Amino acid sequence: MLLSQLGFVLIGFLSGSVLFSYHIPMWLKHIDVVKESKDHNPGTSNAFKYAGVNIGILCLMADLAKSFLPVFYSVHCLGFPYALLPLVMAAPVAGHAFSPWYGFHGGKAIAASFGALLGLVPHTGAVLVLAFWYILFSTLIAIQPHERRTVAAFGCTALTCAAACLITRSFALLPGYLMIAAIPIYRNSEAPVEPDNASASAAEQADEAPLPQGIERNLPAPAGKAAKKEQQRPLAHAVLPQQQRLHFFPPPLSGLPPAHKKSPTCAVRLPGTAEGNPLRSWPFSSICPVQTARRR
Repeated sequence: MLLSQLGFVLIGFLSGSVLFSYHIPMWLKHIDVVKESKDHNPGTSNAFKYAGVNIGILCLMADLAKSFLPVFYSVHCLGFPYALLPLVMAAPVAGHAFSPWYGFHGGKAIAASFGALLGLVPHTGAVLVLAFWYILFSTLIAIQPHERRTVAAFGCTALTCAAACLITRSFALLPGYLMIAAIPIYRNSEAPVEPDNASASAAEQADEAPLPQGIERNLPAPAGKAAKKEQQRPLAHAVLPQQQRLHFFPPPLSGLPPAHKKSPTCAVRLPGTAEGNPLRSWPFSSICPVQTARRR
């Protein structure tokens, strides 16, 4: 009896150690999801993202089956519960997260955990508890990024199962629940956090995008003497680039005709207008821009 239980533990660990979400995209589409993904995770989510929906569904079914079958057949052959059932539950999850074939580096063990809990149906409904928390933290109480959502979902699942065991006074499966929750929490806590919100990248692209001619990017407000000089600067200096700014000074009236000495009129040529076709003429009594075309 004990040897049979240990045999199911070993079978479950070896079954979980095969990373189907890495091999199936490589075999069918020659796509290495570990190299393509930012988190380098050989998991189902990266298979969906980089290999397509059909390959992702196939990887999901394989990851669920490799955890479901050892747990389900052990319960079918040895009865429910038995002494080493918590180890059989956790063995496929541990094999997926710490695969000996890949230097004890594996996936985040999310699909493997669902498969292991699914193998206990109809004896327990722990898989429904995990699905409930995952859906809750993905919709009504959206937690970002994905790694934090996973940690929250598995943590709440462990607490819920522990409370159920206390209420029913049945602690045979409690170690299995805790181990299944601890492994994904550990793997997702050590994984690099990738923001799911695309607004950050969009904002970076907007900051790097070139602006139209004649418009300067808003910069942080200067402090001290620089702020005082910026306040005293004319409005044209704050809008136009340096090469097109308007510098004001008293115009030399000696070379103007007599009709222009009383109130000289200057036409400011703005960017985008022809030199002989000014946009508007502004009369000034004592000042005149440099970049002007005098009305004759």
